[in-house]
Amino acid sequence: MHDIDIEEKKAAIGGMKDGVPVPERARDDGQEAIKHLCTLLSLILTISQVHKLLTDFSLIGCDLLSHSLSKAASSLAPSPDHVDESAPNDQFITISVSQFIHHFP
Repeated sequence: MHDIDIEEKKAAIGGMKDGVPVPERARDDGQEAIKHLCTLLSLILTISQVHKLLTDFSLIGCDLLSHSLSKAASSLAPSPDHVDESAPNDQFITISVSQFIHHFP
């Protein structure tokens, strides 16, 4: 009588032998996955509705970014109470390099 190991047959069909992937099956699966990804990418790039959807997402993202940046800028801006008087016009302070170096140790 001929004994057939059912588990071994199941593993061989699934690309596994002793719990380790069979290299040929793994390579074939990888090639098939690449083929499916290329098909999906070509569908995405050729359907005009997808272009419109991506454009809409881009506009929404830019709008959200500009809104959050303007809120951040307004919260970071100094209040009028904290703004000092402006410096006098046409007055410059000149210091030598050695004074500058001694001023900032």
